[in-house]
Amino acid sequence: MSMRVQIAYSVDLEDVPTKVSELIHEDLTGLKDQVLPNLEESVSSLSAKDINRVALSLDNVEKAREFLGLLSLKLKDYSSILKGYLNAKVQIAEATAAQANRQATPAADPETFETESATEVQAPDSGEPDAQ
Repeated sequence: MSMRVQIAYSVDLEDVPTKVSELIHEDLTGLKDQVLPNLEESVSSLSAKDINRVALSLDNVEKAREFLGLLSLKLKDYSSILKGYLNAKVQIAEATAAQANRQATPAADPETFETESATEVQAPDSGEPDAQ
């Protein structure tokens, strides 16, 4: 029985797309070099209807299924990593924009700053009692 464990390590934020690309490339290589040739062999072997070749094809199909199941888990991990990367980039962009806005907005000059007193606005007297 195989047990999956999660291994974590850190890379610079800007290196995340490159690292995920490398990981996907490794998985594609395994798919192209191991899984697809065995499945192609199975397709031709099954045409022969030879019991020994059917058993070999079954083994190839099971190995492909296991590889694809593991690949699915890895792709889920890559998706999560890329979502985190995009969220971090958006947060950085928003923080940068907010800081630029704060720097672009001039502070109030105390000499020209005028205070306005709040006045209470009253409705004109219509001569009728207030409806309550």
